[in-house]
Amino acid sequence: MTKRIEVRCYSCGETLDFDDSSCPKCSAMQVRLCECGKTVSTHTDRCPSCGLELDLLEYAPSRRWIVVVAIVLALLGIAYGIYRLLPGDPAGDRRRAFVSASDDYRAGNYAEAHLKFRRFIETYDRDPRALYMLGISLHRLNRQEEGIVFAREAHEIDPTIEEAAVYLANYEYERGNYEAARKLCTGVLDHNPDYPGAHKILGKILTRPGSVNLPEAIRHLELAAQNLDGDEDADPEILVLLGELYLARERAGLPTTEKGVQSAEWIRLAREAATRMKVDMPPADLHFFLARCDYALGNYGKANLELQRAFKAGEKTPERRLLAAKLQWQQQNRAEALKILDEVAADSPGPEVLLQIVTFYREQGLDERAAKKLAFARNCYPDSIAVGLEVARELSSRGEFAQAQRELEALNSAHRDDERIVIALAESLLYQPGRADLGERLLEECATREGPTSQAMIRWIDRLLDFEPDSPEAELRIQRAAALYEESKAARSVNESNPVYMSFLLGKLYYRQRRFQDAREILRTVTSRAPDRVSPHQLLALIHQELGEPEYEALELSMVMRISGETPDLLVQRADAYFRDGNLGRAAADCNAALAVAPTHAGAAVMLANIRLAGSPPDVDGAIECLRPAMEGDKTPLSVRIAMARALMARGDLSAAESELVAARDLPEKD
Repeated sequence: MTKRIEVRCYSCGETLDFDDSSCPKCSAMQVRLCECGKTVSTHTDRCPSCGLELDLLEYAPSRRWIVVVAIVLALLGIAYGIYRLLPGDPAGDRRRAFVSASDDYRAGNYAEAHLKFRRFIETYDRDPRALYMLGISLHRLNRQEEGIVFAREAHEIDPTIEEAAVYLANYEYERGNYEAARKLCTGVLDHNPDYPGAHKILGKILTRPGSVNLPEAIRHLELAAQNLDGDEDADPEILVLLGELYLARERAGLPTTEKGVQSAEWIRLAREAATRMKVDMPPADLHFFLARCDYALGNYGKANLELQRAFKAGEKTPERRLLAAKLQWQQQNRAEALKILDEVAADSPGPEVLLQIVTFYREQGLDERAAKKLAFARNCYPDSIAVGLEVARELSSRGEFAQAQRELEALNSAHRDDERIVIALAESLLYQPGRADLGERLLEECATREGPTSQAMIRWIDRLLDFEPDSPEAELRIQRAAALYEESKAARSVNESNPVYMSFLLGKLYYRQRRFQDAREILRTVTSRAPDRVSPHQLLALIHQELGEPEYEALELSMVMRISGETPDLLVQRADAYFRDGNLGRAAADCNAALAVAPTHAGAAVMLANIRLAGSPPDVDGAIECLRPAMEGDKTPLSVRIAMARALMARGDLSAAESELVAARDLPEKD
């Protein structure tokens, strides 16, 4: 540096450092000299003698300062060496070890991470998060059976670690332990009701063959996908599951989601997500996923192309071969499709795949094949809850309730604590003549044993409210149901897992208490949140009938028929509502539609006769003629004979009317 200012001792002339305030030898004050030899002030930037511009900050450091700096650095090195010889900080060392292992874990260096987490656990403690991340690291290294041990220990130490609980739930789900998976997910939602991973697994559980609950499955999967809009990390599997469920709703004639998103759009989003995102799937799984999307969209050519890519990238798993059979069926290669399905079934792929084959056969109208495959599944997996429940459900659908009961009793002996079996067994007894009381006792025992968090509690409340209005124990059942409902409100899992159904039960309770307006309000809320459920619409129709609102009654019955299809009984109910509303034309149209399906339907014949007699002028002969097909001699229903007597009296044929009334005298009051 250019030295423009010299700093010297005023007394001895020793050259000083720029920052020395006094001489180290004689302690005299410093003096600052310009290059011209004149003394300058400390605070000036120009020499008063020569006018040279001065730079007071530029100076050459002395050798003494270099020595001082070297000594300081040496002392710091000695101090660090002494520190290394002293005992360390345990808390700091533990924290550094955990952070180092976590960094490798997050970077995907699972081989290094699992070694560091092992050393951490051996050196310090069995921290639950370290145990969980060790388990996941082993899982990523294809050592899942080792990893699950550490993840399970992490969950036992701290059940609030949501990631560990969901990982265990997924492990149980993949092995068919659905009840264990459900309990783990429910526990997660108790701590965090919005946790997407738990909702996803619950949604998948509810879409399994033999236990499909579309509304609840969709609700869980929609909660899991609530970050879908604009979120590039959205799980594409959730999207495709939702899309498939919406397609199932449409095939069943049910409305789409409340958001108004069409099923195909969800699946398109799923396909785009899978191709755009970095999906954590092996290539074979990814192509199979895309094939499922294309199949659901009806793009069978693309689906077949993606499936062939999946076969090239990985093994031909039973699920992939099942999709291949479905594609062959869509391409009219029926013989090839059936051959593939038989080969898949012969390989004993597992109960879930066999039940999917049974479902496919039923969808195609191959009921005999479906029955054979279900029997095959039962022989292969006699202890499978899903298969056993499906066998019992099939028997019940054919009215073979006693046989269904025997199947469920055998299943219950192997799985005595499974609530689904007990509920199904109780319901099989409810439909058997003379055994309804036994079924109710079993259902009540299950509800009491499991406590207010049990789904049996909901079924038992519903059953208590299902009785004839003039039943002698009606009031007692209402009181018991009301008390149980209050008890269940404190049970978070009951209300949160079935919020719509709990509201429906409250509306049903109000209806039984004849609080019709309260029931109407809460059931309107239920139908707005779950427009595809039949029971709330049916109950609302009864409430509108009690309140004298036939127009709204007919509207609710129309909703029921749109969801579940037209039947003669429903058409007659709606015709009755139209009749009371004065809309004779619509009432007659419904009766004619019912008679076209069931020409001897007593209710439709009587209602049509009443409509014709109410016309202006009355069509007496037309009323008599529409009643004749329902006349079955000695087996003619009471309502038909009374209607015929009324029509004959309107025509003035009193003797014939008297004959009908005499014949009706000994008939039972109910048809």
